Amino acid sequence: MTGVQTCALPISVNDLSSPYLVGNLTISTTGQTIFGAGGRSVLKLKNSADVSMFTVSANYVTIKSLGLDGNKTNQTDTTDVNATCVWSTGVANLTVEDCGIFNFKRNGIASSASNEYCQYRNNRISDCDFTGIYNINSGFPLVRAVITGNQIQNCGQDGIGSVGFQHCTISNNVIKNCVVAQLSQEALCNYTTITGN
Repeated sequence: MTGVQTCALPISVNDLSSPYLVGNLTISTTGQTIFGAGGRSVLKLKNSADVSMFTVSANYVTIKSLGLDGNKTNQTDTTDVNATCVWSTGVANLTVEDCGIFNFKRNGIASSASNEYCQYRNNRISDCDFTGIYNINSGFPLVRAVITGNQIQNCGQDGIGSVGFQHCTISNNVIKNCVVAQLSQEALCNYTTITGN
């Protein structure tokens, strides 16, 4: 890919106790990579931000190696879109990997509007009030996604939940202590392989 841009977050590795406070980070340019240094790079939603941390509307976006804190005790809006860690609509080739996603008022990773070829790999998702990884609308399925190696726990609804997965692979995830279901497939989930979870 030409024109790919990469952004290392301005977080000092010498000040690990202070997260970088953010509102909504909108990614609307193709080919962006946002990355950190694992648990040493922590983004936290500002008090009363009431937004998703990342809103992705571009293709070929990667978010990786970050600690992402939803600060849910200080958020008030509980709609599907707001207060989700990574919210994406109608994109292709979104990758979220090696992130620690925790304390979100709604979902860890959520999608709608026919996302394709997304990869959610090796994330640690916990203490989200709704679902760890979720596709919201059966009329707009998540298509050919790979969801693998994630550790998901203590979510208020499902660990991995879908209203519309098509030709997806869900493998080798560890899901526990979620209130409604560890893994839920609802309407219009076709040709999806679920193994080793």
